[in-house]
Amino acid sequence: MQFNGFEIKISRHAGRRIKLYGISEIDIFKSVEKYLTEKFYDSGNYELVNNELAKKYG
Repeated sequence: MQFNGFEIKISRHAGRRIKLYGISEIDIFKSVEKYLTEKFYDSGNYELVNNELAKKYG
């Protein structure tokens, strides 16, 4: 999926966790958007952690 010029790939492991914990894809893309607007990222692979979602989903 493309997002603000970046290609977002969700790994198979992450996809399984998303389904297991019932995490909304909208929450994932909001998290990515938040980090992209706050920081500048160059090309490469990144892992983002949103602690606010940890509280929401336990």
